[in-house]
Amino acid sequence: MSSSPLSKKRRLSGTETKTGSHCSSSNSVRTDLSHTPANGMAKNGNDAEIDEGLYSRQLYVLGHEAMKRMQNSNVLVSGMRGLGVEIAKNVILGGVRSVTVHDHGVAEWRDLSSQFYLREEDLGKNRAEVSQPRLAELNSYVPVTAYTGALADDYLTKFQVVVLTNSTLEEQQQVGDLCHSKGIKLVVADTRGLFGQLFCDFGEEMIVFDTNGEQPLSAMISMITKDNQGVVTCLDEARHGFESGDFVTFTEVQGMTELNGCQPVEIKVLGPYTFSICDTAGFTDYVRGGIVSQVKMPKKIAFKSLSSSMAEPEFIMTDFAKFDRPGQLHVGFQAIHAFQKKHNHLPAPWSQTDGDELLTLAKEVNSAQTGSAKVEQLDEALIKKLSFVGAGDLAPVNAFIGGLAAQEVMKACTGKFMPIMQWLYFDALECLAEEEGVILTEEECAPRNCRYDGQIAVFGTKLQDMLGKQRYFLVGAGAIGCELLKNFAMIGLAGGEGEVIVTDMDTIEKSNLNRQFLFRPSDVTKMKSDTAAAAVKQMNPSIRITGHQNRVGPDTERVYDDDFFESLHGVANALDNVDARMYMDRRCVYYRKPLLESGTLGTKGNVQVVIPFLTESYSSSQDPPEKSIPICTLKNFPNAIEHTLQWARDEFEGLFKQPPENAMQYLQDPKFMERTLKLPGAQPVEVLEAVFKSLVTDCPHSWAACVAWARNHWQCQYSNNIRQLLHNFPPDQLTSSGAPFWSGPKRCPHPLEFSTSNELHMDYIVAAANLFAQTYGVQGSTDRAGVVKILQEVKVPTFTPRSGVKIHVSDQELQNSNSSVDDSRLDELKVQLPSPETSQFKLCSIDFEKDDDTNFHMDFIVASSNLRAENYDIPPTDRHKDEEEEEEEEEGEMMCDHMKDSEEPSTKRVKPVAKSNSLTGVITPTKTPALKRIGQSISRSISFRTEARPLPPTPLRSRAKPSSFPRRRNSQCWSDTVESHDLTAKEIKRQEVIYELTQGERQLIEDLSLVKKVYYEPMLKLEIMTESELGQIFGTLDSLIPLHEDLLSRLERLRGSEKTVGQVGPTLLHWFPCLEAYVTYCCNQVGAKALLDQKKHEKRVEHFLRLCQESSFSRKLDLWNFLDLPRSRLVKYPLLLKEIQKCTPPDHPDEDTLPDALELVQSIVAEVNKKTGEAECQFYRRGLTYLEESQRLPEIRQSRFLFCHGELKNNKGQRLHVFLFELALVLTRPGEDREGGQLFHVYRQPLPNALINLEEIPDGEPAGGGTFRGAFTGGNDKVKNCFRVSSRGRSKAHPYSLQANDSFSKQQWITCLRQAIVQSRDRTAQTSQSQLSPPPDPALYHIAELSLSSDTEMTDHTSR
Repeated sequence: MSSSPLSKKRRLSGTETKTGSHCSSSNSVRTDLSHTPANGMAKNGNDAEIDEGLYSRQLYVLGHEAMKRMQNSNVLVSGMRGLGVEIAKNVILGGVRSVTVHDHGVAEWRDLSSQFYLREEDLGKNRAEVSQPRLAELNSYVPVTAYTGALADDYLTKFQVVVLTNSTLEEQQQVGDLCHSKGIKLVVADTRGLFGQLFCDFGEEMIVFDTNGEQPLSAMISMITKDNQGVVTCLDEARHGFESGDFVTFTEVQGMTELNGCQPVEIKVLGPYTFSICDTAGFTDYVRGGIVSQVKMPKKIAFKSLSSSMAEPEFIMTDFAKFDRPGQLHVGFQAIHAFQKKHNHLPAPWSQTDGDELLTLAKEVNSAQTGSAKVEQLDEALIKKLSFVGAGDLAPVNAFIGGLAAQEVMKACTGKFMPIMQWLYFDALECLAEEEGVILTEEECAPRNCRYDGQIAVFGTKLQDMLGKQRYFLVGAGAIGCELLKNFAMIGLAGGEGEVIVTDMDTIEKSNLNRQFLFRPSDVTKMKSDTAAAAVKQMNPSIRITGHQNRVGPDTERVYDDDFFESLHGVANALDNVDARMYMDRRCVYYRKPLLESGTLGTKGNVQVVIPFLTESYSSSQDPPEKSIPICTLKNFPNAIEHTLQWARDEFEGLFKQPPENAMQYLQDPKFMERTLKLPGAQPVEVLEAVFKSLVTDCPHSWAACVAWARNHWQCQYSNNIRQLLHNFPPDQLTSSGAPFWSGPKRCPHPLEFSTSNELHMDYIVAAANLFAQTYGVQGSTDRAGVVKILQEVKVPTFTPRSGVKIHVSDQELQNSNSSVDDSRLDELKVQLPSPETSQFKLCSIDFEKDDDTNFHMDFIVASSNLRAENYDIPPTDRHKDEEEEEEEEEGEMMCDHMKDSEEPSTKRVKPVAKSNSLTGVITPTKTPALKRIGQSISRSISFRTEARPLPPTPLRSRAKPSSFPRRRNSQCWSDTVESHDLTAKEIKRQEVIYELTQGERQLIEDLSLVKKVYYEPMLKLEIMTESELGQIFGTLDSLIPLHEDLLSRLERLRGSEKTVGQVGPTLLHWFPCLEAYVTYCCNQVGAKALLDQKKHEKRVEHFLRLCQESSFSRKLDLWNFLDLPRSRLVKYPLLLKEIQKCTPPDHPDEDTLPDALELVQSIVAEVNKKTGEAECQFYRRGLTYLEESQRLPEIRQSRFLFCHGELKNNKGQRLHVFLFELALVLTRPGEDREGGQLFHVYRQPLPNALINLEEIPDGEPAGGGTFRGAFTGGNDKVKNCFRVSSRGRSKAHPYSLQANDSFSKQQWITCLRQAIVQSRDRTAQTSQSQLSPPPDPALYHIAELSLSSDTEMTDHTSR
């Protein structure tokens, strides 16, 4: 083993020194690490510096402070079977101070199933002593000691963290009590076949410094009120993202300066753009500006001891579809311990006798429980399965539980991320045969004295033989690839006649050693695939494995051809980019091969199993587009560090990659000019200008010329361009509405003055000059003194800002600008460019690489970004923070270069990135978005008509949690259920519709039952909400289940032996009256949605609902989607009946009853709709609060329904919530009562609909003629989506100028307003003529258009 990790790309000599070992006592063995590594660091600890080359990826996630805390922790891992060695391996790679591995036992055959550091020649030897030297090779900074003595109290006090595996319950309780009393953090982990258990006790005063590891949020402020609870309103560019209970601080606030630099203030979220803070009534008046930033506050949490927690356990849910499993397994694992204590062995695999005995013991354990650990009724089948497979030892389960346990150790050491509180149970029973009654025999699963005994105990010998014959293709040998290969070897994949083929074109780098555990320092610069193959061959000599160094893509399809794919049983991806994943997915779909897809992103991960004809493929769904930074923001108006980082990244591409590429294409490709001239707009001139600069004006012939180029470019970017910008828009510039131009998101910049004594200025010059020199093959230099001498001779041209230079304020303005080609300049460039035939240039484009500290890439990015940040007074970033964003995805480097046409002239921009406070998110353009399934959530736009909680439209957004698109329902048709038939096409269609009706009932029942079991009951039991609150939210949903079960039963009885349905009309006619129960349910939904949205602001509720939505059972639907299913079902009945009626022949018995049934259900739907509308109108009327008595118009009280309501802006840019009731238009400002309920403060004087004058403002009309338009234009002098309402003959009612979010919303408002005006005037006329009969309900008012969800699409309610 090398004494220290080597520098990246450094090749190791063949005389590498190996570490030895010696016995320090009769009970311990350790690796001799007394020598000093090459970098001078012998070990981790207080004085140790962090090896950033080794730990770079881990530092992105943990940060330096957490890493230093971890380097001061001594860890004991007891039990060196498969689970223990997995935990030890991960902890050692993580970089703690030291690790001691402990075990009394000796290696047995069953250990070889998962203990990858044991070999057949080690049988009979102590597991800890055998494992210690192999574990010590993983990280030379972490001393590893083997200990075989007793875990005495005095010995345990040496450690900060103790991990117990393969231990008795008595030992767990004894060690647990000691650790709890001494402040030692304890992790207990255990696996029993397909079952896993994890327990954490980190003491009574555990401090968590950062609960989630996410970057702190920040937002720009548009308003702060003076009140006993000041309300902060953020700019509407994006939602602030804060949660109630978060702490924030303020900077750059003008006016209310008391907030600047204040101590962190706790907030309460009022809406997506607003939140309340402390008492601001005594502060000075707010003027403008300001940035609010989230502050991560330390959180103190208390753990119970193991003994206490046994009786009163607190469970973490891993699968909400198995809500009752943790309590059952808590009893089951105690029963396993009791069985083992009684018989000195585990239950025999698949022994019915032992299964019955374990069940008896479980009942005894359960009856002895006194606290919440006691379950009402044991799941006997589950306890028996625990007995059947409990003797098993499975590498994949150990890898999973071991990974979680090691992560908890890191949390215990660092105080970063919320620990598990306190019990976690896991099972993978889905791996067993799905057929009912399939039970393996004791004989099939009896031990064979072979390395797979631990696996045979669970699955039997037949599966083991099948695994040995499998032929698998693994693409990528990075961190996930190494873990997969280790598991493949342990489970015996390709251990017989099969084969594993692994391909990876990458070489091993130093930074890989921290997580790609098959590689050692001596392997640096070797090929990953060959090295990984050789390493797993050591773990299991019987595995047949071949390493390739091929890229996957069209250019290697001659290697991975039809014969190759046809011979495979499956493919596993361990890739780092989406394009390569999609390519492999297409190949697997084409050849109908299973695909195992996985990836990681920091602490997050995803797995997708793709099975032909059973699941969707990887490419079947796509992530939403990432939020991009507007081009004009990047070019001229940055306001956050991520803007300057992205700008710097674009600079790198635009200076050192694209121009050399285009210049070389011009010189080498005869068709380059032809293709360039075909580019759209002004791109031909832009490309040829860059080529001309590269080959003529900017071409350096010496190092001094490169320095001069860097100095002049510095002057252009950080002084001249800023001066030109300020010439166009002076600091005191006002918009057409009189507001300061440099306000809100626009920060007023200032030019910089160059100085050789400024370190940042010199950093930029040295990095830029060296990179520029590299592109031309000129020898660079790091001699700063020499660079200063050259700079003193550089003549920087004087710059004077020019008039007439157009600077675009918005992307829309940029798109609308004249982008035609300057033909005269194009002709000049054609003449001035040197002839490709005579030119001897050789330019080299530079691909960005952030992991090499010597290549100037990161130096340039950091300096460029921070200089631009200084221009705009944005707080700078440092190099450490620049790299603390999570690594985009798992290694593998299988980049599909064929996906991009390198022959095309390069004018592309680097992919914009989402907001981050660090550099990693914007410095890896070669790696496309990493995790296809991570952080994905689709929200639809706001309901125009009846959203229950009136919030602005939720944009398409990405969340930091694993998620995927909704899982598809079984789309089976009626014709799929019958083997043959002789029906007419019309009758087939009729049967299909009836079958759809039946299946819809079945699915609704399943969903409603799921809602009750997975949402209602757990929230009640866990006291996430009170029973009263749950009753308000779920309403009478429970009563709907038997109602639909009755219809399903009736429909199934109608289905004859040939699976056809004859007469269905009478059944529906008799059942439809039951739907009157929907009146109560739908009327309740209005208030239910408002309450649910209110409760979502509570972290416990939000966390529970988010976990449910991420679970597989939810199909990625949120709770409200499920609660809204009955209403959706109700409106389908008339549609289905019409389809049945359409397919029913004239002589059919249903011809008489179907029309009656249709009329009945339509009348019920209309009644439900009417009552719901009245309830909705009443709900919002009750939520109105009036500032003046004159605002209480009788028209509001008399209104029976709402035409529409939603968010509009007034002429001051303020957000209003506007209600168009049946008889009045009411403008409000949203607020909350003391309990957090929604209120609407009436703004100005409401308008009776009969007196409204409506004026539509055409888009694009100049802003100068109206008093309101400038506020809507953002400085563009154009209005969009605006209209005005005013009152005839009402002196108190001012005209209201309003702006909708988009043109569609504007049209909806205008249409509804016109209809409301006409109906109100008709009603007035009818009243004056003493026509007492009420007008009919408007035609638009149907339950089909009623959407109580604020996340559903806007519907045109006037088109019906």
